[in-house]
Amino acid sequence: MTSPRKLDIFQGLFVVVFAVTLGFSVVNPFFSVYVKTLTERGLFIALVFSGFFLAKVIFTPFLCRRSDFADRRIFIFAGLVLHTIVAFFFFLLPENVFFIIVLRFLQGVATAMVRPVAQAIVGDISPENHEGTSMGTFDVSFYIAAGIGPLLGGAVGDIIGYRGIFGILLLLCFIALLVLLATMRGGTRSCANHIGDVKEVKTVFENPRLQGLFPYILTRSFGIVIMPVFLPLLLYTRFHTNHLEIGICIAAGPITTALLLRGTGKLSDRWNRKTLVAAGGVASGLFMLCVPLVQSFWLIVILCVLLACSSALSLPASTALLVEEGRVHGLGYTMGLFHTAMNIGFFLGLIIAGLLMDTLGISSIFFAAGLLVMLGTLFFVLRLHGMAWEL
Repeated sequence: MTSPRKLDIFQGLFVVVFAVTLGFSVVNPFFSVYVKTLTERGLFIALVFSGFFLAKVIFTPFLCRRSDFADRRIFIFAGLVLHTIVAFFFFLLPENVFFIIVLRFLQGVATAMVRPVAQAIVGDISPENHEGTSMGTFDVSFYIAAGIGPLLGGAVGDIIGYRGIFGILLLLCFIALLVLLATMRGGTRSCANHIGDVKEVKTVFENPRLQGLFPYILTRSFGIVIMPVFLPLLLYTRFHTNHLEIGICIAAGPITTALLLRGTGKLSDRWNRKTLVAAGGVASGLFMLCVPLVQSFWLIVILCVLLACSSALSLPASTALLVEEGRVHGLGYTMGLFHTAMNIGFFLGLIIAGLLMDTLGISSIFFAAGLLVMLGTLFFVLRLHGMAWEL
């Protein structure tokens, strides 16, 4: 960051995203198991999670677009307030599956106002030609929390139970709200002041780079979403793992990603970003195909680490490409489109995964995910063919 003011904004948002993500990561690896105590239907389990992503698909583009023309802090504040309210109701341990679906939908609305808008602000204040480093460093807040959360949730779940897990979520959402109020002083509109130059929507979809990125992000999301939702079920049914063992497996990937992100972010500022995106996508698809084939808990942990390495390779590069385009089309809008594509992948992925689980078994979910990730990467490569692929 080039000024103390921008550094304060960056650090405040870093803590906010870390706290919210940590709360979600404490709950998410065990949420599918909690819902399974209320219903045995794989499709109902998928609906609980897909409602969350459906809300993000509906609200993220509009809210992020509006943040290009307003104080972005307002959107983050509203999202954190809604997060805290929803977390309180989860703390009461609801047993009605349909009420849980509604709560998860509202949680999705809240999420649409926090991380995408925070990323837009970080994109605003990132120096040119250092977008990969800035975005990679900021995403450490997400992945280190995603790594710590399952371990914390597993320990708390084994000792206290689900009320303790949801209690941590409530506490962390409230802390994030306090941190935002304490640190985000003044306006947070685009520091780069590109809003007046934002192009029309039609121009965005004529952009070959975005045409290649969005299908890549959508299919990559299928592989991402099944890990915290269906991998715990695979571990539980195949290896009879406890909460802590599930937490270790789910945490291995995000912790690895967090450790690598700053380095791979710097790499994406020096090497060809499209090459890094393609390499990470191919590797991710191959590792995903291997998950249901291994017969050892610790081999699955190793696969999670390898998946994280491939994600860390492609993530800063793909985000930096989006920041470059966002400076033309509006960062809130571009990040909104990115998260919309991602959440469409999450939503459809969960529905497809639930149906696959009910018809072909849980292993088929990981085979489908691996194939889709590789197809999305192939589309990215073909769409950007000839656009300076050298390192």
